[in-house]
Amino acid sequence: MLKKEPTKLLPILMLFKRESLNIVWLKRDLRLLDHEALHAALSSKRPCLLLYVFEDILQTDSHYSPRHFDFIKQSIVQLDSQLAIFNSKVMTVKGSFLDVLENLKQFYNFTLYSHQETGIGITFERDKTG
Repeated sequence: MLKKEPTKLLPILMLFKRESLNIVWLKRDLRLLDHEALHAALSSKRPCLLLYVFEDILQTDSHYSPRHFDFIKQSIVQLDSQLAIFNSKVMTVKGSFLDVLENLKQFYNFTLYSHQETGIGITFERDKTG
């Protein structure tokens, strides 16, 4: 008798039990108030995941310095403290945004909300492909 490993079945099972939710992709707009994308996501009454990706493409970009990343981390800590009353936090990951999305698709059916950025060339191009 052939034994099936449970870990190999898990991705198949996840396709049938994927939860539906909204994902708000936080980029440079790290606030909860007066946030159009967040407001739209919450208006649908579906569960909402706040996501910040420390993107590989920005780690080496000359427009960014360690001070920028420190500010981002401090802002996320502040957001987390504001979200504590809802028993929630910002999900933070490091990597390629498109890879992160592909991984999330394994577990969730989702609608993505975000601001369109025009700040610097690499993020503008990334937003056009995403």
